[in-house]
Amino acid sequence: MVAAVAFADLGFRVAWHVSRHEERPLAPPLSPEAALARSAARGEKQAFGRLVEMHKRAVYGLCLRLLSDPEEAQDAAEEAFARAYASLAAYDAAQPFAPWVLRIARNHSLDLLRRRLPARQKVELDADPVDGAPDH
Repeated sequence: MVAAVAFADLGFRVAWHVSRHEERPLAPPLSPEAALARSAARGEKQAFGRLVEMHKRAVYGLCLRLLSDPEEAQDAAEEAFARAYASLAAYDAAQPFAPWVLRIARNHSLDLLRRRLPARQKVELDADPVDGAPDH
């Protein structure tokens, strides 16, 4: 809204921009998952237990697809939830919880895969020379 103020004494007009205090919408209410995550961050273990129950199949399924070993996938899923619990203070409640915890599980599983290099890709520096290979 523009209000014109006349300076009759000076003989000219100045247009002043007057902004009304715009009402900003309130932040959207927290999703049930975000509310549980906040409660868990305050130390309520039951709230985190509910989050685990809600997402354990998806997290385990992702770990299993990446690791191809049910026992290793279960261990990786448990570690992913432990890491998520330890990082709850960093969780952005404006974002969905599922992608956040799945990203933690994916990153942990990929770390495990990197450590699991095939033996042929590992090089032992102190190994005996292979038959027929030049000995330097």
